[in-house]
Amino acid sequence: MNVADVMSSPVYVLNADEPVSYARKLMLKYKISTLLVLNEGKMVGIVTKSDISNRLAQAEPLWRRRPIDQIPIKLLMTESVITIYPEASISQAAALMLENRVHNIPVVKKDIVGIVTRTDLVRYVAENTEEIKTKIPKLMTEDVISVHRHHTINHVIDEMNRNEIERVVVKDDVGKSVGIISRKTLALNLLTDNEGKLSTKNIKMARKSSPLVKKSTDT
Repeated sequence: MNVADVMSSPVYVLNADEPVSYARKLMLKYKISTLLVLNEGKMVGIVTKSDISNRLAQAEPLWRRRPIDQIPIKLLMTESVITIYPEASISQAAALMLENRVHNIPVVKKDIVGIVTRTDLVRYVAENTEEIKTKIPKLMTEDVISVHRHHTINHVIDEMNRNEIERVVVKDDVGKSVGIISRKTLALNLLTDNEGKLSTKNIKMARKSSPLVKKSTDT
């Protein structure tokens, strides 16, 4: 079995000059976390929910208070894209993710044919449990990173980046766990203003993502 057998397809793309609001719309509509960025049909970058949460939380970038429908996705994307061939082994894909600290790798053979994600690899593991002998205690993380429910979003993102994790446990004043914040919820909640503008207030707690309007058309 190789990458072509586990990759996800189709791959969702957008042009480099299209706005962050359109990227958010695609992620919500298709329940995906990664988009490939094209310029004149050529792949020039990749953007993930982590990219959105990291970039939009930076201290006062030039476009911080601009409406998200006026921020081109090329300002948030990662330009150096790691790719893999469809004939590569699943082990090679996993090693490439670990080595480059990425969770999604476009699959390319002349053209883009798919994308292999961490979720695809987890699904493969789940479907082949009889072949895998490693037990949970050898894989789990014992030092769980937590934040206080009144910490700022910037602090949460700093903790995620410092510890190279995707989510943190939220605790209250007595140290009791009251929830979890992930990069996914952070990325979309930073873009929930109904008027299409970034919030300029200091967000203290994670909120539920605003629902996607049912009647929407892609541009």
